[in-house]
Amino acid sequence: MSKILMIASGACIAMHAYKIQKEYHAEKSLIIVSAFMENAVEYIKENLDDDIDVIIGRGNTAKMLRAERLPFPIVEIPISNHDIHLAVEKAASLMNSRTGKLAYIGEEKSLASANVFLSRLGYKLSLYPCLTSQDIRSAVNLAKKEHVKAIIGGVFTYSIATSEKIPCVILEASYESVLQAYTEAISVQKATELKKETNIESRTILESISDGILAIDRNGIIRYCNKPATRMLQCQPDPAGLRAIDILPKEENTMLQLTLKKGKRYTRHAVKIQDKIFLLSFSPVTTSSTNTGAIISMKPQSFVIPDQSNQLSLKGEGFLSILGKSPTFRFAIEAAKQCARDATPVLIIGEYGTGKSMLAKAIHDACSTRNVFIARSSMTVSLDDILSCQSGTLYISKVEDLNLQLQENIAQIASDSCIRMDDGEIIHVNFKLICSTETNLKQRTAHGQFSKKLYYVLTSHLIPLPPLRERGDDILLLFSRFLDEKGLSFSGTLPQYSWPGNIQEMKCLVDRLSLRCNGKGIVTTEMILKELGEDAYFSLFDSESKRIPIVPRTEKTYFIGGNYYTREDLLSLKAFYNGKVSLMASQLKCSRSTLWRYFKELNPH
Repeated sequence: MSKILMIASGACIAMHAYKIQKEYHAEKSLIIVSAFMENAVEYIKENLDDDIDVIIGRGNTAKMLRAERLPFPIVEIPISNHDIHLAVEKAASLMNSRTGKLAYIGEEKSLASANVFLSRLGYKLSLYPCLTSQDIRSAVNLAKKEHVKAIIGGVFTYSIATSEKIPCVILEASYESVLQAYTEAISVQKATELKKETNIESRTILESISDGILAIDRNGIIRYCNKPATRMLQCQPDPAGLRAIDILPKEENTMLQLTLKKGKRYTRHAVKIQDKIFLLSFSPVTTSSTNTGAIISMKPQSFVIPDQSNQLSLKGEGFLSILGKSPTFRFAIEAAKQCARDATPVLIIGEYGTGKSMLAKAIHDACSTRNVFIARSSMTVSLDDILSCQSGTLYISKVEDLNLQLQENIAQIASDSCIRMDDGEIIHVNFKLICSTETNLKQRTAHGQFSKKLYYVLTSHLIPLPPLRERGDDILLLFSRFLDEKGLSFSGTLPQYSWPGNIQEMKCLVDRLSLRCNGKGIVTTEMILKELGEDAYFSLFDSESKRIPIVPRTEKTYFIGGNYYTREDLLSLKAFYNGKVSLMASQLKCSRSTLWRYFKELNPH
């Protein structure tokens, strides 16, 4: 016969339990045991009964039972405001004046309600959070040293406090609270029985897939949870029948409620559980146009194919992984370190390939309290991504390409720290917004091409990243690092080159060189010249390019701007710049008259 076990931590709970047992004719199905905290855990471990479906407990006793991960769902007897009110009034009556100290020893979640009542009475409350019996002993001793005049707590707290001659009031459970827990336990018990009757074939299929699956009814009760989901959530072996609010984090419960009530869908929602990242999808279950529940699927991060538009990761090396010594680059790094300390939005400015996404990730990593890091392009970002990165970071690349309406929405959310849903509901959010751009947003804003609101939100922290061509010795430093990562070494001199694609172009060059060397060997200057020379031919299609084509240099005859050029060099450059000697002179850093003289020597006619 299936049974419900109630742990009565105190005479008051036991009295209510026996009353319920009689009124509901549950003499055989409701088992009552008087125990609390460690004693309750020890009793259950020594008296495991296969007939037990659910365990009812209160306060720290319920917490300790959950911590033991017992093979039973744990239903907690709630601590109501009425219970707290009665205890506060009794404790206050034990004090001679309102200037004395009053303390609460127990669960921290009850503090807020207790403070409300005490403030009305003119008292101040000190909190001593406790979990174990030893914690309670220490808390009572500390309260005594701090001259506390009266204590509110549980049965064990009462016994310790009275032995120390400190007045104490037990935070009793009302009959309504105990009955509420018993009613919930019956629902859990029925769900457990229903699961046992579930179609075996369907259950086998659900248990065999790698994704975690949770089925939630319209009341937020978990009706089914397959084994992969149980492992991912690290919850009790059989959470069916429990409230989803007791299993899922706070923000995810908000999304579940929107799915249940409004039929909203969420896909690939990132959440951190026990130091691991999972992607959750919420789908409503609809019958005859009515929402009757929801299905939550879970996928570990390791099962997700990585792509540039959906980067998600845990803490990394941060600024330690960023290489560079040039003054302008170090200035950018120091600015990034400063803005990493707060939740203020950041705008990173730089050309393509300068490492903007890497710097955004370093800013995220620098704060140990941040959760997930989600990177989106301006074409893929959505408001759901903000819900997905609660207590984390949202990085949007090429923010200038966001549509104006989305710009306005993001600016409003970043300013108010909340999202206003279509139905009027307000959801508070906490995230770090980092954006990057390759354009002059100030000019775009002046011409009405970018939201003024978002522009002023983002310009709280501005970080300019210099292009690679302006980083001096960093060029060789980075090139050597990338070669080393491929198991290659460099022999020779790195040729002069403007690196229009910046760090990204350099990485691609190293990839090509690695293929030429079959993943091992020595890279020479000649090999680099060949690769850059082949790539430079494409610059002929770009009339605004500032790159200087790389051509083999032999028989150096003309000294220009600190370098020697052959006849072929000068003719190639003239063709490249379409005969524009002034532009060519500015790039070679020499006078226009010098070039005219050289070209006259090359072609006297």
